[in-house]
Amino acid sequence: MGGLQGTAQNLGSSLGVALAGTVLFLGLATTFTSSVLSNDNIDAAAQQGVADAAASGVQIVTLTQAQEALTNAGALGERRGRNRAGVLRQQTSIIASRARHSVHYWLDRDTPDAWLA
Repeated sequence: MGGLQGTAQNLGSSLGVALAGTVLFLGLATTFTSSVLSNDNIDAAAQQGVADAAASGVQIVTLTQAQEALTNAGALGERRGRNRAGVLRQQTSIIASRARHSVHYWLDRDTPDAWLA
C-alpha cells in the first residue's frame, strides 16, 4: 500500500502545481490586459489590439517568437541596444548572487546541525 499511496500523493501534487500555474497564468494575463487598458501612454489602437487579442485567448510563445513579432511590428527599434544592456546587468547580478551564495554555502558546510548547549 505504501507504493500506491506515494503514487497518489505525487499525482495529487502534480495536479495541484498544474492548477496553481494555470491560475497564476490567467491572473497574469488579466493583470497585463487591465494595465495596458488603463495606461494613458499607450495609444487607443494598441489598447484595443491588446483587448481583442486577450478576448480571443492568450497564447504562450517563446522568447524568439515574441522578439520576431515585436521586430515585425517595429516596437523594438532603438531601444533594443538598451534592453540588451539591461539584460546583461541582470545576468551579471544573478551570477554575482549565485557566486555569493556558493561562497556562503562553502563557508557554512562545517557548521554543526544542532545547537550547542
